[in-house]
Amino acid sequence: MFALAALGTAAFLPVIVLFQSPDNILWMLVVFGFLYGIPYGVIPALFIRDKQFDPQKQ
Repeated sequence: MFALAALGTAAFLPVIVLFQSPDNILWMLVVFGFLYGIPYGVIPALFIRDKQFDPQKQ
């Protein structure tokens, strides 16, 4: 999921640059924001699901 979201973010950047207009830039940036944020949500979810992750252990 992390790699898919990162590739989606990278693929969407040229779409924003080439096809932006005053009418559609808002929804393009909203979609880009969600794509950009997915990896930051996936990493903590993976740590929480990991049974052996214990932040108290060093």
